Amino acid sequence: KALRGDEGSLSFLAKYGLNPNPSTEQCIDIARDLDGFPLTKDYLARSLGVSESDVDTYRCPENESVRGLMSNACRIHLEPGDSTAFYKRIEFASLSHARAKMKSAPHKLIRDVKSYRVESSFLASKACESVIEKAGLR
Repeated sequence: KALRGDEGSLSFLAKYGLNPNPSTEQCIDIARDLDGFPLTKDYLARSLGVSESDVDTYRCPENESVRGLMSNACRIHLEPGDSTAFYKRIEFASLSHARAKMKSAPHKLIRDVKSYRVESSFLASKACESVIEKAGLR
């Protein structure tokens, strides 16, 4: 937790596009890709349909994060501008509840993985695209 507000740690992540001088703690442990590397500002811009040249930095305030038993999530803000994204991260290895469940009730963990598969399938579906389009989201 101490690293979330540590000026040295946050300035190291500036090369990925994290705002090096945020006013609050950042949930840098959530805003990572599947390989564990910090998300880049260019990746976030492309994902949100914003021109990469229009994004200087991003921030992911700790006070806008959610840390649950089965997943972690945060709000990511692109700067300058008002583009944001809700980023959900499910990584069993970093969730103590999931590690305990693997030992005590592995069948429940299998159920959870199937549930995540259903969720990700919906998010990649044409039905979800339609909802996003009708709601005017990006």
